[in-house]
Parts: sequence; C-alpha cells; structure tokens
Amino acid sequence: LLLQIFSFGILINCLAHIPFTLIQSGNSARTTAFIHCIQFPLFVSLVWWMTLKFGVRGTALAWLIRISVDSILMFGACWYLRKWSLQTIFSRKAIFYSLLIVVGYIPSLFREIEVRAIYYSIMLLSMIYIVYRERISNEIKS
Repeated sequence: LLLQIFSFGILINCLAHIPFTLIQSGNSARTTAFIHCIQFPLFVSLVWWMTLKFGVRGTALAWLIRISVDSILMFGACWYLRKWSLQTIFSRKAIFYSLLIVVGYIPSLFREIEVRAIYYSIMLLSMIYIVYRERISNEIKS
C-alpha cells in the first residue's frame, strides 16, 4: 500500500512540475515560494497528527495530501498568472493528454510482467500513431 501511495503521489507531483516551471519562468518565483511557505506549517501539523493516528501509512497519506494540494494550487496560480481561459484548460487536447497520463498509470496495478509489457507496447504504438497523425495534420495545414 505504501508504494502505491508513493507512486500515485509521484505521478501527481510530476504533473505539478508543469505549472511550477511556467510560474518560475514567468518571473513569478515569489508566488511559488509563498505557496510553499503557507503549506509548510500545515503539512508539518498534518504529518504529526496522521503519523500519531495511523502510523507510517498516515505519514504517506499526509504527503499525498500535500502533493495534491500543492498541484491544485500550482495549477490555479498558473491559470491566474498566465490569464488562461477555461476553454484553453479544458480543450480536447488537454483532456486527451490528461486521460493518457492516467491510463499510463494503470499497468502499475498488474503484477504480471507480461501484461505490463503488452499494455506498454499498445500504449507506445498508440502514441506513435497519434504523433504521426498530428504531424501529418500540421503539414497539411501549412
């Protein structure tokens, strides 16, 4: 259970690097620093309480909660600072790639290496097809 919590948290944390990098590159490093300074005492309190209440699993869940809140705040700050519209965020492409990331996480639920290999092969072939189709589509437009 601990490794599943951590793997899901790492997935969320990887996604949070996108808005974090956009905010940092937009000369708004103070925003990310402010978010992290506000989170720190709340996170320490949460870790303390959940560790006492639930042990090591509580600590892992507290970390997952912090990563999730951090991601939401980073995406919100990026949306606010970059003046994105909701149409941009919820475009077909954005939803498709978000679902693709979630679907890519599914093989971690299987123990058999053969099932994972088949799944990842199908995913790889699908991605090659999508990139090829997108490239052809862009060449036709220009």
